[in-house]
Parts: sequence; structure tokens; C-alpha cells
Amino acid sequence: MYYESSAPLEIALLRRYALILLNECKSAAAIRLREQVSAARNAAELLKMRSAMFECISMHLGEAEAMDRIRSLDLSA
Repeated sequence: MYYESSAPLEIALLRRYALILLNECKSAAAIRLREQVSAARNAAELLKMRSAMFECISMHLGEAEAMDRIRSLDLSA
């Protein structure tokens, strides 16, 4: 299970957590997505990328894992 918090993470920690969730994704698209995640200035910008993150994780690790990771990200934001 991944991180679950009752309090939202600050943007620096949220970016870092999102990057951890994308760690196993190795495609060129994943590299670009990690660059975009790293550049996010606030949680709203980061959450706009959740569908791209889901697609990337799903492609590399399967849909069930992607659902778990995105749910965890949502609970952290």
C-alpha cells in the first residue's frame, strides 16, 4: 500500500511522491511526464496530470496497480 494521509502534502512532497509512483515507468513519454511533474507549481497543476500518470503506470504495471497509485495520490493531495 502507498502513502495515505489525512492532511494534504505540501507541493514539494507531493511532487516527490508522484515521481516515486512513476518510478518504474521507463518510456520516453514517462520521462517527459516526470519532467512535467517536477515543474508543477501547485497541487492543482499536478492533479491535471493524473490521467497521463494513470495511463503511464497502467501501460507499465497494469490497470489495477495504476488505480491503486492514483487513488493514493488523490488521498495525498
